[in-house]
Amino acid sequence: MKLSEHDLKQIDKDTLLGLSLEQLTPLAIMFLDDLKEARDRLNQNANNSSRPSGSMAPWESGKEPDQSVHQQENGDLVDEQEHSDEQEGPSSTGTAVTNESNAPPVSTDDQQTPIEENTGIEAPVAPLKRKAGKQLGAAGFGRTQKLPVTKIVHHVTNHCVICKHYLGEYDVQTAWTGFYSIDIAERTPEQTGIVLINTKHVFYEQMCSCGHHNRVEPYVAMPDINWLKTNLSEWRLVGPRLAAMLVLLSKRYRNSRKLISEFLLVFLGLELSVGTIDQTIREAGRSITPLEDELISDIEKAALVYVDETSWKEAGVLRWLWVFRTLTTVFFMVGKRDRTIFCKLLLNGRFNGIVMSDGWVVYREYANRLRCWAHLLRKARGLSESCHFQTSKAGFLMLGLLTTFQDAIYDARNRAEQPLGALVIEYQEKIDQLKALCTTHYDSTHEKLRAFARELLKDWDIILRPIHDPSLPLTNNDAEQILRHWVIDRRLSHGTRTPEGTRSFTLLASVIETCRIRGAPIWDFLTQVIDAARCGRQLPSLPVVPV
Repeated sequence: MKLSEHDLKQIDKDTLLGLSLEQLTPLAIMFLDDLKEARDRLNQNANNSSRPSGSMAPWESGKEPDQSVHQQENGDLVDEQEHSDEQEGPSSTGTAVTNESNAPPVSTDDQQTPIEENTGIEAPVAPLKRKAGKQLGAAGFGRTQKLPVTKIVHHVTNHCVICKHYLGEYDVQTAWTGFYSIDIAERTPEQTGIVLINTKHVFYEQMCSCGHHNRVEPYVAMPDINWLKTNLSEWRLVGPRLAAMLVLLSKRYRNSRKLISEFLLVFLGLELSVGTIDQTIREAGRSITPLEDELISDIEKAALVYVDETSWKEAGVLRWLWVFRTLTTVFFMVGKRDRTIFCKLLLNGRFNGIVMSDGWVVYREYANRLRCWAHLLRKARGLSESCHFQTSKAGFLMLGLLTTFQDAIYDARNRAEQPLGALVIEYQEKIDQLKALCTTHYDSTHEKLRAFARELLKDWDIILRPIHDPSLPLTNNDAEQILRHWVIDRRLSHGTRTPEGTRSFTLLASVIETCRIRGAPIWDFLTQVIDAARCGRQLPSLPVVPV
């Protein structure tokens, strides 16, 4: 039995002085148990529990890290909706079409106060929460910065779409629309720094002898149900290489849309609105959508997959960011923390490899798996530092045995080849000792010790697999280290705001991390993908896996 907060509030010095020795003794024991439990909880940190290292206070970060366990810091993206100076597409009059509305703005400041029925008393009105970004009905504006044109591209037609008659290149063609595209020039061997170029695209129409007017129009992708608010077309103010740069500034270098806008103005002298930057990043996410199947296929063919998950916010709603990492591929997904995503990707009958994960119950549905020893060692260390003597003693023995096994596995990797199972024979006595400890404390009155003993016994064969085969990995650090960058990003931006923003984030993060671990030039690859998607061409495959 434990004392509740309600009970403690009623106990004071006079209450204790009024009790007899027989009454005071059991109460003192309850106080002692509560104090030890509270002290154990107070002493928990990233080195002796499952708490992420990011939860440590700044003054605690100077503690010497545990050499046997790589600490985990569990990852952001903001979909800022502001005004945009992006041109959407050609109009019938040859001018750019904008998505601005001429409707008067809706005022939220001059709200009338309603009168409560039958009282005549003015009822308070809850203030309307302003949505992020440009408000409905707000007046729009066009670009004010005029850059010199460095190149003109003429888009002409060669054949009549009706009669297939060849249209001579010297026949009269009339320009009917066009747009400007600002981009970054490809670097030459003699060039240093970044050079902006402003290309003027002109589209022509020509009348055939059959009377049909043939027009060249910019490519516009068909609407996608998953990208209802994100258009994909050739008609873009931001060129492919500059778009890829914006993606990397946002995702890889963790800058907000406003900081990116400021960076472009200060260092490149280019004015781009927050809305245009946001649209460009979303469009890049849609551009690489066809690569999702290739990423999933690589995951399914892998011999070993590291899996982990961390919290993620979407419009303030709690979601979970999942990562699936192989030797050469990384894939992110955002969803609920249940079996849905894990089953969809790895329990679909097409994956036959090994799964490395922590001890979450969902992962136990897959038999061919490994357990992360870093989590086990932290839990054992937490028990060894407990204020309860028996718990501390048992935790100290468990930690010592697990550390002995870990050192033996590392030593076996450095020695000459030896038959599988050699370590099991060599350390059979200590393995039996660990199992006896778990059995002894299977029904311990200490909650943490009881849970840890049962956890070890429930996954006994899975946990001891590296002792049988030392070549198997011991920790899930590969997945946790991949998540670390995005955990920091999440803390800066507080997650995403819309399903489209979430999907764009996971796709871009997957491609960026995959290119990074394959040693491929991320900027060049993103440029090629965005350029191909805008023109309706087939996208390039993911970078080749290095030998």
